[in-house]
Parts: sequence; structure tokens; C-alpha cells
Amino acid sequence: MIFANHAHVFPEDIKPVGTIDNLKRLMDDCGIDKAVCFAPFPDRFEESSRTDTPNEWLAKAIKNDPDLYGFGTVDFTKNLRDEVDRIADFGFKGIKMHPPYQEFDIDGEDAFKVYERAEELGLFISFHCGMHWHRLKGVRPILYDEVGWFFQNLRFSLEHLGGYHFFNEKVLP
Repeated sequence: MIFANHAHVFPEDIKPVGTIDNLKRLMDDCGIDKAVCFAPFPDRFEESSRTDTPNEWLAKAIKNDPDLYGFGTVDFTKNLRDEVDRIADFGFKGIKMHPPYQEFDIDGEDAFKVYERAEELGLFISFHCGMHWHRLKGVRPILYDEVGWFFQNLRFSLEHLGGYHFFNEKVLP
């Protein structure tokens, strides 16, 4: 079985090439059995006339599909505990977090609130560690050591790790 752990999906009115239907066709073409789908970040919905949230949209879009697993996104302008609780209430398995894009500090107080509640609820966190639009020092791989140290039962993965910028920090000598 092939399980893809990183699929960005969007409503057709926001990004026509990123729909669930297009993902399913791609999965069929590539022999992928199951996939994790990430809800879009909240600002993508703010740019449209949609009245639902990204997490609401994703929950509805994949509700009856046994091959797609949802990961919600956190709106850092809202109550963070409530945001994480809603992600769990939708039945999502985890949270997609992108420190540079969402402009939060990996080891900051707000992020720690999310980690704490995710750990309590058993949610997995998928960190996008690429550098998009952010200073390199804010996405150093060593900062994730703080997450692991303070949240020892939190399950998480690091995606991309900043590309070649941190190659020597990621590879063992």
C-alpha cells in the first residue's frame, strides 16, 4: 500500500487545479491508496467570498472518503485551544503548521499552546520547515528540539527542513 502524507487541497473556487477530485485522479494514476490532506491556511479563504472555514470545508469535502485523512490548520488570530479542539472534533488526525507562512515562532508561547493541546488530544503535527518569506534563523532545525523536549508525547514530523540552507545541520557527520 502507498500512503502519501502531504497533499494540499483547495476548493475549486480558490484553486481549480488543487481540488479533491484532481487529487483522487492523481492518486489513481500513481497507484496511491491513501493520502493525508491539508486544509488550506485561513488567509486563502479570506481572499475569497467563502463563508466557511478551511477546516469546515475539508471536513465536509472528505467526510465519506475512507482513503483521505484530514489535517486541519490553526488560525493564530483565534483562541488557540478552541482551534485545536475543533480540529479534533472534525475527526482530523493532525495539524499542518507552517511557521514561516503563518508567522509564528516554533518555540513561542502561542505555538506551545497548540502543541500542548495537540499532545493532550493525540493529534499529530506536520511541520512545514521550508523558509518561505521568513528569516532563516526563525526556522532552524534545532528549534524543534525545544518542541520535543517540552512535549515528549507529541508526535510530529518535519517536512522539507529548509532545503539546502540547513543541509549541514541535518546530516550526521
